[in-house]
Amino acid sequence: MFWPTGSFRYERHTPETTLLYQLVERHWPEFKAMLSAQGKQLPGYVAREFDDYLKCGRLEHGFLRVRCDTCHHEKPQTGAITLIQRFGSALNLNPHFHMLYLNGVYDTKGYFWPVKPPTCEGLDVIGHTIARRVSRFLEKAGYLSAMQSPSTWI
Repeated sequence: MFWPTGSFRYERHTPETTLLYQLVERHWPEFKAMLSAQGKQLPGYVAREFDDYLKCGRLEHGFLRVRCDTCHHEKPQTGAITLIQRFGSALNLNPHFHMLYLNGVYDTKGYFWPVKPPTCEGLDVIGHTIARRVSRFLEKAGYLSAMQSPSTWI
């Protein structure tokens, strides 16, 4: 498997240059105004998704920089993007996540340093840890009994 070595320079994505972004940016305000004039509105989560889409990837809407207030040391950063999709291809209710993760970190000079992928054993440990913590949370919240068998959780 190809695995890049060395460092790479960060290059900002420019969502505002894509056709989809331009169409949404142009027509979204008009669409909301038209609905409002008709006394209608979209569910709040739909409106937030469109508003968030128009802010995503745009530096003027924020970015992350971690720096020590005392010594001004900056830590390397990794990142992830999660899109919550609430429907399937048939427009049926099907909430699920699409996630992208960086396979490395950016240093303070903007260079990317890749890391090796996780091992099967490491992923197994993470999966069991998450399952244990979620189960514990659900038990404490009263949604799950410690006496229930895992087959009854679904």
